[in-house]
Amino acid sequence: MKLSFFSAPLRWNGRGYFAPPVSASEPTLLKHPDASLWLEVQGILDRLKQGRFEQAVRLLDIYNRAQRGLLLRWVCVQILGDAGAPPCLQRMIQELDDEVDSDKAFDFCNAFEAWGRLSTVPAILQSYDRYFESDEAELLPFTLSLLLEPERGPLSETPSRDEFIGYHQRVMDRYEALLEQFGSDQVVLLQGERFSVVSLARKMLRNLGSTPEEKTLQPFYRHRFEASTGLDCSCFYKNEEFQPLTTAAFLERFLESPEAARYEEGVRYFFGHRIPE
Repeated sequence: MKLSFFSAPLRWNGRGYFAPPVSASEPTLLKHPDASLWLEVQGILDRLKQGRFEQAVRLLDIYNRAQRGLLLRWVCVQILGDAGAPPCLQRMIQELDDEVDSDKAFDFCNAFEAWGRLSTVPAILQSYDRYFESDEAELLPFTLSLLLEPERGPLSETPSRDEFIGYHQRVMDRYEALLEQFGSDQVVLLQGERFSVVSLARKMLRNLGSTPEEKTLQPFYRHRFEASTGLDCSCFYKNEEFQPLTTAAFLERFLESPEAARYEEGVRYFFGHRIPE
C-alpha cells in the first residue's frame, strides 16, 4: 500500500504531514471498523491546514469513539498537539483528572509535548504518578525535560518509585522558576525557552546530529517545524536516514527568506496560520 495516514501516519523520518491521504475506495480501509472516522480525520486535517481551527475539538470526540490501541487515536492526538486551540487543551486536562486508562493518559501527554504549554506540566506529572509502573511511563521524564530544561538534564532521568517524591519536587521547582520568569503558565516552551519558529530553525541548525541525543531529537524538531510552517521537510530524510547537509541548506534558505520574519515569538502556528489563543 502507498505511504498514507492509514498505513504509516505522521512518520517524522518519512513524509510527515505530506503523506498522501488514503483513498475512500482503498480496499484495506473499507475493511477497517473505523474507516469513516479515518476519512473524517483527513477532512479535518485539510481544514486545519487552511487555518480553520474550530475543527480541532472534533478530534477529541473521534479519539474517544475510535477503538483502543489503534493508530487512529495516535493520529488524533498528534494533530491536537500541533493544531489544538486552548479549549481542546482544557478539555484534555479535565479528562485526565478522571481515572482514564493509561493509554489515553500517555496519548494526551504526547500531545502536551508537542503543545509545549507550561500549564500542562502538572497534568503530565499526575499521569506519571498514576501510571508509574507502566513501561510507557518511562517516556514522560524525557517529555518533561524537553519542556523544561535547556538541554537534557536531571529531569530526563527516570526515578525509582522511592525517588519519585523528590523527582516531583524538582520538576515543580523548575515549573515555578519558569512561571516566575515568564509571568504566566500559558507560555509555550521548548527546552526551557519561549518557543518561536525562528529560534527552532536556528536550534536545528546548531544541532544537526553530531551526538546521539541530537540524532534522537531531529524527528521531534522536524515535526515542530513542519507543523508550524507547513513547509514540506521530507527532504530531511532519505530512506529514513537523516540528511544533515540537505537539512542545513533548507533551514538557511528559510531563515534568509522574508517568510521567517512574520513568525512571532511565543506564538503557535499550524501550516503558517496563527492558532487562536
